[in-house]
Amino acid sequence: MNYTISDMLRDNLVPGIEQLAYGGDLAAAEIAEVTVQEYPADDFVQPGDLVLSTAEGCTDDPQKFSAFLEELAQSGACGVLFAFRDASYQFPLALRLQAQQKKLPVFRIPWKVRFAEVQTDLIRRIHRRSVEYLTEHKLKDDFVWNLASGNYEDPQQMALQGLRLKFDLSLNYACIRFRAILPEDEAEYSSLAVQTAAVIENTIESTGRLCGLRGMYAGRSLEFILYAEARDGRETEDIRMAAGALRKSLAEQLPEAAFLFGVSPAESAPSDFVRLAQQAGMALGYAAGTSEGLYTYKDAQEAAMIAALLRDEKAFSVARTTLAPLLAADEKGSEYVKSAAAYFRCCGNASKAADELHIHRISLLQRLEKIEALTGLSLKDPRDRLLLQLCVRMTVDE
Repeated sequence: MNYTISDMLRDNLVPGIEQLAYGGDLAAAEIAEVTVQEYPADDFVQPGDLVLSTAEGCTDDPQKFSAFLEELAQSGACGVLFAFRDASYQFPLALRLQAQQKKLPVFRIPWKVRFAEVQTDLIRRIHRRSVEYLTEHKLKDDFVWNLASGNYEDPQQMALQGLRLKFDLSLNYACIRFRAILPEDEAEYSSLAVQTAAVIENTIESTGRLCGLRGMYAGRSLEFILYAEARDGRETEDIRMAAGALRKSLAEQLPEAAFLFGVSPAESAPSDFVRLAQQAGMALGYAAGTSEGLYTYKDAQEAAMIAALLRDEKAFSVARTTLAPLLAADEKGSEYVKSAAAYFRCCGNASKAADELHIHRISLLQRLEKIEALTGLSLKDPRDRLLLQLCVRMTVDE
């Protein structure tokens, strides 16, 4: 991550600085540039700018000051530092609330502070952090891909290298692999693709902080691999939470893109990172065929078995013959195969399956009785049930 407002405060770059209005996560407020601007801002402030201002002409006119804050917020400024000529000036509560609502961090700095010195020092630190970030990012990216591919000889050396990069390989991990899909007219290395990749990386980091989970990630073009921490006793919950939070945040941040996810099971330490990456990769390969765009390794294992059966002419013939009465009835609108698929998908929970189908539970039970009568198979017989389930899956996945 580049130099942020949080970094500026930690470095005590401007002694005597006072925060007047809170505007969200300062650790995520990256400073792209530093500019000096008075009212009106017009189009001179760009997204990511940290603005230095005396608010000249605004301190005696709350409406003008409010309009100035609105312009800064609309421009995408990451924050503003005001130096008021009148040391006794009190920043109005209404303006504090406005800035906080617009998620614009507002600070007060002493009048004696020279804007030019602050601007020069900040730009120097931004440049240095950018170089450091790119170097560290490249090291971390290569490390994670090498970990996923098994491209290393000594596990202990890999663990030591991980610690230098602030990665702890002794934790429990699960793997999430995902791919962003942009509109068809966008090239893989277009400006939109580059911007999308940057947003994804920031989203991964913010999601980790939100969930309180550590992780390691790497990206190649618009495909990412993420090893997410899965704590002892909470492996399933943690990976669901991480995957769910990441999907939700990406959908909000990048509504123009579609995403496909493959998720491995969580694994107790020491994790086999190569196997986890392979499992998530296999699941990702099947994700395109789902409505949600997400597949787990368990789902992928089952799908691979069904695909193998579909390639076997004898097995395929058995499935079509077994379900022939249901398929004939469905041509007249009965939806027996769809109902059976929902029932099996819900692990035999009729109430849950009925909710999924948007029908009454009794209606589903009546359909299941009819399915048994038409096929001659009993859902209470384990062998009949397995045969029917396989046949339904083969027909649905055909």
